[in-house]
Amino acid sequence: MCTCTRAHAGGRLLQSANPGVYLALQEHVEVDTDTAIMRDLNRTFPQHVFFMYRQGPGQRALYNVLRAYAAYDHKVRELWLQSTR
Repeated sequence: MCTCTRAHAGGRLLQSANPGVYLALQEHVEVDTDTAIMRDLNRTFPQHVFFMYRQGPGQRALYNVLRAYAAYDHKVRELWLQSTR
């Protein structure tokens, strides 16, 4: 993720106030959720230069954030899985 975006969103403050939480959330994802995230990455902002390259830096950054959020919010994870079935 671009550091300017993270700074503007308060990401640094949140990360320092909650050390280790983001990394722990990234590691706690089920295979089916991971597959759904990977499938959607290429469809997310396909014309935007930051996301247009398959498994490029933009897609990897987005993948990491989505993976952590899916572990954090189980309702969103379930809706996401339902939409891919």
